[in-house]
Amino acid sequence: MTWKRRLAALTLAVTMLFTACGAQQETQTQAQGRFVETQITPPDEPLSAYAELLKTPDGIVIIDWLQPTPVRWDSSDLGETWRKSELSWYDAQSMDTLKIAALWDGSLLAVKSTITASDDAFAWRIQTDGTVTPLALEALKAETVDGKSVSTSSIQPIGTDRFAVFGSRFTMQNGVYSSDRNTGLFLYDAKGTLIREITCQSAMMTSNKTHLFCMDDNGVCTVYDEDGNIVSSLGGTYENLLETEIGAFLADENDTLYLCSGQGVKRLNPGGSLQELVMNGEKYSYGMPTSYFAGGILMDENCLVFAVQENSEHLSVYRYDWDAQAPTVSGKTLRVWSLDDSDLLRVAVNRMRIAYPDVDVQLEIARADQTSGTLEDIVRTLNTQIAAGSGPDVLILDKLSAQSFAENGLLADLTEVVDADALYPAFLQPFQTEKGIFLLPAQFRVELLAGSAEEVSAVDSLQSLSDLVAQGPGMTLSDSNAEETIPPEQRPVLYYTDFDNLFNVYWNVCAPALITEDGVEQGALKDFLEQIRTIANHYGLESADGWEKSEYAIGFGNNQMMFVLPSSVSNYKVDRTRMAADEFENLSLLELLARDSSTGDLSSDRASKLLPGFCEGAWTPQLLTGISAGAQEPELAQAFVALLFSEQVQGQEVPGGMPTTKAGIAAQQSAARTQYEQNGLSGEMYPIDDLIGQLKTPVMTGENERMLVRDAALEYAQGKQSLEQTVQRVTQGLQLMLEERS
Repeated sequence: MTWKRRLAALTLAVTMLFTACGAQQETQTQAQGRFVETQITPPDEPLSAYAELLKTPDGIVIIDWLQPTPVRWDSSDLGETWRKSELSWYDAQSMDTLKIAALWDGSLLAVKSTITASDDAFAWRIQTDGTVTPLALEALKAETVDGKSVSTSSIQPIGTDRFAVFGSRFTMQNGVYSSDRNTGLFLYDAKGTLIREITCQSAMMTSNKTHLFCMDDNGVCTVYDEDGNIVSSLGGTYENLLETEIGAFLADENDTLYLCSGQGVKRLNPGGSLQELVMNGEKYSYGMPTSYFAGGILMDENCLVFAVQENSEHLSVYRYDWDAQAPTVSGKTLRVWSLDDSDLLRVAVNRMRIAYPDVDVQLEIARADQTSGTLEDIVRTLNTQIAAGSGPDVLILDKLSAQSFAENGLLADLTEVVDADALYPAFLQPFQTEKGIFLLPAQFRVELLAGSAEEVSAVDSLQSLSDLVAQGPGMTLSDSNAEETIPPEQRPVLYYTDFDNLFNVYWNVCAPALITEDGVEQGALKDFLEQIRTIANHYGLESADGWEKSEYAIGFGNNQMMFVLPSSVSNYKVDRTRMAADEFENLSLLELLARDSSTGDLSSDRASKLLPGFCEGAWTPQLLTGISAGAQEPELAQAFVALLFSEQVQGQEVPGGMPTTKAGIAAQQSAARTQYEQNGLSGEMYPIDDLIGQLKTPVMTGENERMLVRDAALEYAQGKQSLEQTVQRVTQGLQLMLEERS
């Protein structure tokens, strides 16, 4: 895919919404002991993201299609040692992309992922000695009529001499996929002779030596024997298990089923009478927020092997062995508290659980749902716990008056916990005091202005930017024609989704100059309110309805996490606005901003810089971390904070912010550089170190202060109150907050 097409696909992708469904009532048992994780990835070169994991009578097989020459790895000792060989039988020109399965005797069955009428051969059986025998599979080929194609979804061995191929017929017109036939399940004998065709709507399939199991989207599991006869059908028994994407559906010889996902592994006894959580994904590598469950095999009821995609390029392989003697609880609990959720925080928590499997690592998200109460209620509860000596061990103090925790002696010194040299000076120096270091940010965000080099250089203040906006066209953008460019003379200077989007961007480059230790700086506040009103009124953002919020979630970066691309940036990148001014929280989005839409290389025609505001070098700390001075488990708290700032965690690119450590920046840029170069693009990266060197002022005002000014600014923009009334309202409101805190 060309860079331009890739960019269009990214910037115009539909936002994906993820909702968590309430857990269904089910019978569960708690097993003694636990599964122990061992990494067994083959040595030497890394496995590509297209490697497949298979089980044979002799052990584990990995087929890696994306090496310069496709290779096979074999292990007969559960991954302790590996034997590598080339796939001499594979012909890329005639075989193309394959679905592959290991059959009952150790041979392989390979079927084209897409079968068309023009295919002379599309299925092959590969014996253990490398002999290749084409299979006709005529019933499957007969589906390719009238220009139709067949998509091969799954291959399952069954019995001692049979296999099932699961496929669906489809058409592709003008890039639009359309399935025109119910999914078909074709049961063949060893020679490729059709035994039976079964019509089903299976979402997942698995098999053992006696049965084939098909589960549909509604949780109905139908069991077939080796002749294709229905043995049983459990209507909707497993519906509650399909609330998350299943990475592997497995069966043992006793007809016990295993549903494996990033959330964990559930074991389902025959008949569905008992559902047992045998592995909690939060305690293993496959359950990391940055990991993708890429496949699994069941060696026996006490041993599973999973393929885990831990970044966009490579797979890791882990073995999980049941150890009845492994300790499950040590009696120690580590409590990590945060106002809001965070992907990087969850990465660190999962890593801590893996490193300390016998410690109960609890992540407490204070504002997890609508029933959490007000911010004042949450802070009051936290303060009460701390005063009583029952507070959390680790505190994430974003959006709170973090400095007051340190000033009041509620936090422990981090000087010996985190290596000061590991952080960039910009993120360390604001938190160094004579008494020590009591807070450190694990991530940061910045506001950037992007546009042509000439226009960007001409904007040197918020005043000059609002003047430029006022001189340009109003905002006439709509999502209905979001793919169309706009002639230069008709483009608005900027785009914002609503008043909050506008306010938050400029608040983050002005707040420390508006509210200081001495109170409100009324002159600066007046200037700020006037500039906000100018832009809001010009674009009609002061309307109660505002603009329909339209931001884009894209899979981008070194682990294909979902990042939110602000609408202001997407409209700028497709030439619908002259400039972009917004918050940036990920290195991949900085790269997207800086790279040419046609070539994918860093552009010399477009420039970006820190958004001018009232503060020099403004930046927003994220995951502002401290250890409670009264921590119940101080050593574990120190271990957790050290892990949060380690390269292992900081090197993971996730939504929410960029890493504050040098090793984290280097690791993320290295992964991105590899990805760009493999796609034929320049490996020259955005000069992030130069940007970090300009950061001087951390923005740490609390959420209550921000909302006070935001509400007043909106009413001023709406003409409901005068400038003097607005300033007086903010001043009095802030004074009341200070009095309540004291």
